[in-house]
Amino acid sequence: MAVTASGMPVLNLIGKLKLTAPQLDWSNGNMKCALYLNTMTPNFSDTLANSAYNVAQYATTYECANSGNYAQGGQAVAGNALAEGVAGTINADANDQAWSSSTIANARCAVIYDNVLSPKAVWVLVNFGADYSTSNGTFTVQWSTSPSAVWTWDCTP
Repeated sequence: MAVTASGMPVLNLIGKLKLTAPQLDWSNGNMKCALYLNTMTPNFSDTLANSAYNVAQYATTYECANSGNYAQGGQAVAGNALAEGVAGTINADANDQAWSSSTIANARCAVIYDNVLSPKAVWVLVNFGADYSTSNGTFTVQWSTSPSAVWTWDCTP
């Protein structure tokens, strides 16, 4: 079991494009960011039911433990915005995430999900590429600055 890539649950996106799944809205203010361990194995092609926070691979048993200012479920994501990036791409951006005075052990990835939908649909998993920890310090997830985005969708053929 391991986190080996970043990605988005495919069936969430297909369901949204077909209008058969609950509506995801990147800028609705309902997004949360949670930190996960390398003990989870993401499956981006899993069923829609298994593509939600606290279900299957996104179960809280794989999430970083409560400690200091980090609590399971993560924290609200602010500053969400969608914009065209390089011609033919969509950039989804948000403010960086920071947990001050936290003791977090071995965080491998961040999962952003809609905290209001039922089930709590996962938008994206961002792999850090290594485990990171804090000991009564600030754990910061700094999103890409070039392009300025949490994730980018290339719409060019």
